[in-house]
Amino acid sequence: MTFNPNFVLKTGQVCTSQAFTFTGTSNGNTVALGVPIESMTATDLIYSGWVSAPNKVTLRVCAFAGKPANFGTGTIRVDVWQH
Repeated sequence: MTFNPNFVLKTGQVCTSQAFTFTGTSNGNTVALGVPIESMTATDLIYSGWVSAPNKVTLRVCAFAGKPANFGTGTIRVDVWQH
């Protein structure tokens, strides 16, 4: 499945998150992200994702070492494996 997050930082934040519906996900699933290079507007960004509730995946991006960053927009591919 793919998502099009619009990550927006508020003053003083170094991380921002968005949750998306991902039907069939549950606690304990493995989440993998495919972030295309055009979404990487700076080299100091860290992307992560996890199942945050049944049928929900949360994506987070953080600026490494608290540096300001423009996260931009783009499509992130998310794969989930059930165990």
